[in-house]
Amino acid sequence: MENLKYIAIVVSVIGLVFSAYVTYKRNFDKNDMIITFLWLTIVIKDLTILLN
Repeated sequence: MENLKYIAIVVSVIGLVFSAYVTYKRNFDKNDMIITFLWLTIVIKDLTILLN
């Protein structure tokens, strides 16, 4: 069960990096920035679960 937490962190960080890259390539489109913000909240949520 502990491994699933680490896998969730890795997947969410990869999603955040990819989303930030797409946002950068599209010259900071508003919709891309919203998706990147959602990925950031997922990463924060996973980190808080992992630290508890």
